[in-house]
Amino acid sequence: MKKLYKFLLYLFIGVILSTSFTLFYLYFPNALKPIDNLLRDNMFVARGAIPDGENVVIIDIDEASLSKIGRWPWSRDIVAKLIQNLADGGAGIIALDIMFPEPDNTSPHFVLNKIGMKTDNVVNYDAILAQTIANTPTILAHQFFTNKDKYHKKEFPMLSGMVQTQECNLWDDTQQSFIPKVYGTLLNIPVLQNNSYSSGFVNFATSTSGVVREIPLIMENEGAIHLSLSLEIIKIIADDDVQVRCSEIGGVEEVVIGDYIIPTSVSGLAFINFRGGEKTFKYISAKDILTGTYNKEDIDGKIILIGTSAAGLRDLKAIAFDSAFPGVEVHANLIDNILSGDYISTQYSDAFNVFHIIAITFITILSMAYVPSFVIAVLLFSYLFLDLYFLYTMLFSEGMILNIFIPLFALVVSSVSVVLINNLVISRNEKHIKEKVTQIEKAKKQIEGILSSILMPILIISKKTKTILYANEYASKQYGMDTQDLKGIAIDDVYKNEEQEIEIEEILKEKGFVENKEQIFKTTSQKEFTALLSVVPLSFGNEEANISMVTDITKQKKIEQEIRRLHTNTKESIKYASLIQGALLPDDAILEKFTYDYFALWRPRDIVGGDIYLVEELSEDELLIMVIDGAGHGVPGAFVTMLVKAISTQIIADIKNGTIPAHPNVILQLFNQGIKTMLKQEKGSRSNTGFDGGILYYNKKENKCLYSGAKTDLYVIVDDKLDIIKGDRKNVGFIRTKFDQEYTNHTIRIEQITKLYLATDGIVDQEGENDTRFDDEFFENIILNNNLKDFNTQKDIINDVFNDFKQDLEQSDDVTVVGIALKVTKEE
Repeated sequence: MKKLYKFLLYLFIGVILSTSFTLFYLYFPNALKPIDNLLRDNMFVARGAIPDGENVVIIDIDEASLSKIGRWPWSRDIVAKLIQNLADGGAGIIALDIMFPEPDNTSPHFVLNKIGMKTDNVVNYDAILAQTIANTPTILAHQFFTNKDKYHKKEFPMLSGMVQTQECNLWDDTQQSFIPKVYGTLLNIPVLQNNSYSSGFVNFATSTSGVVREIPLIMENEGAIHLSLSLEIIKIIADDDVQVRCSEIGGVEEVVIGDYIIPTSVSGLAFINFRGGEKTFKYISAKDILTGTYNKEDIDGKIILIGTSAAGLRDLKAIAFDSAFPGVEVHANLIDNILSGDYISTQYSDAFNVFHIIAITFITILSMAYVPSFVIAVLLFSYLFLDLYFLYTMLFSEGMILNIFIPLFALVVSSVSVVLINNLVISRNEKHIKEKVTQIEKAKKQIEGILSSILMPILIISKKTKTILYANEYASKQYGMDTQDLKGIAIDDVYKNEEQEIEIEEILKEKGFVENKEQIFKTTSQKEFTALLSVVPLSFGNEEANISMVTDITKQKKIEQEIRRLHTNTKESIKYASLIQGALLPDDAILEKFTYDYFALWRPRDIVGGDIYLVEELSEDELLIMVIDGAGHGVPGAFVTMLVKAISTQIIADIKNGTIPAHPNVILQLFNQGIKTMLKQEKGSRSNTGFDGGILYYNKKENKCLYSGAKTDLYVIVDDKLDIIKGDRKNVGFIRTKFDQEYTNHTIRIEQITKLYLATDGIVDQEGENDTRFDDEFFENIILNNNLKDFNTQKDIINDVFNDFKQDLEQSDDVTVVGIALKVTKEE
């Protein structure tokens, strides 16, 4: 009884914690976004520079060029010569990340015209540049303004082609456009603009800290969609129209040009997979192009971007790798992302994040529930780094942005909760309580020791008293004080910069948080260092506080060493997860008791999968078989099977208690309502997941079966004839399925030997050689032609035919086939 009580207590804590973390993630998605951005930036730094595709070359108006040619702006005839030399060198496309909004006041034509003299046959530098632009593959840049109330020029560049947005909802619930709306523009002078093949905008999207992580691909003015400079270049390469595709919930999902499919945010922003710091791409000084002292092979057939890295020309941006990064190389990174196809997507990760949070909470609690405290510390340390490596892999191998802080925080809180349960709940005498309190203090020190190694210095500061409540080991090293000495002292005693404190308090008052604010810190030991500061409010115990992270920029690469240590442990962790999922499969003894013959073929595509079959004995005469095809495969699909198992446990309990009938259509309806309720799909959640499947109820005493399917058919063979009972064309779960969705019951009378087969669509969707498909008819012929054989032989035949069909190709999806034979039973 005590063991059951303890297990139920752990289960209850897991439900409470996972629900709390999930609700916080779903309803306060931006609260911890600054911390997530900082951790993700550090992952980029840890990954380091990677090679670019060698398709983009930057012509740099650098300090050496300014010294050689003179200060900027140069006369337009020099710019024309620069472009002409590039064209003569075989440049494929020339794009200018510089603008010419005013006439060239150094042009003889301009000067004579200004003083009222005749300008016939006088050299006009603007006309020279315009002619050069017209005769070369040159694209110009322009800039948009999004401030409605500020005066801007209202002229807009002509569109270079159609942008298709058929059946696309680009407006949110308040009828505001998801796409950034523009009200004015900074264009080149008409003679240049009109002679260019096309032009694209060069606006950036920056976070509150000024760091560039995304860049808009499209912007809108009075229904017209304008393209960025990078997208204009890709449009020319693809020689095709631009299509804007929207997601089911509204807003942009992806931008398509020919074979290039670019995932975006709902606002049409593309997340940039930066190749590295400054000058990762090929740079050639503008002076070398003008003087002809360059290798023509470096520009032949290349995409040429003309921009500047000179600090005085103020086109420098902050990115994860560098706080002074040339804006022109941001465009180069985006173009290279599109050409290489290695995108990082910001959409469709909500469901994955929810399952990640739920799974990590339950796995942590259940794996630590019955082990000593020192083992908890080791497990927590291992889990933290395994999860960091998993998040790192998903970011750079799968291109998926996942929440980082909440799962890590869930790990720590779940571990602390297990320690508290182990040491506070089960004691009744005073001596035992004292022993437990001692163990708790040791466990707290172990947990704090682990927190002290989490990547960066952490301080938790009381809002009321301005004293330090918690400091980890990184903080101790950074401030030159022991962690115990730091606790309880005033923050003013650590930093001696009143202006800094006032500025931070003003930002917190205005925005509620501080993200990656670069500061120069000075400690009481007179140590000065430059660091990025992030501050987020939180409750620490019963006290309102701020968690502060100060990261010394020069030490960021330490993260890389820690992440690499995770590599050898990753596969073992996934194999362990496979054992957990395999334990959910039913015992064959139940099928053996109720059927004349049977088999169950379960083949996950990966180590774990989204398919599962469940068998439940409801009574001596009643059997329930469920074959479920969860959305996705691999780890995401496995999370769905865990959710299905949890809901089915409650449904079976209600059936056995007589609360609900054992009707398959009712069970499917309860599954649908359970998933939609748990994932908040009726309240605007983006957790768009669920399953297809079929449920078969068999009553041995009454010699009948009931069947209900969600996009899953039942194959029935009687007297060597095949009949197919079609399931409803509706899923279980998913945002589009109605909450009160009803499903159809079908009755099968068992009047002679009857063979029933249930299969997920993984088998019929399998791809073979020469673009063939296993398909439904092929599967139907296999089971019909072999139904007279014993079921173990049938299972081997299906498995062998499947292997022969796919040959060396990868298994497309998870595969599950369950077959049973029933015969008439008579009461004696």
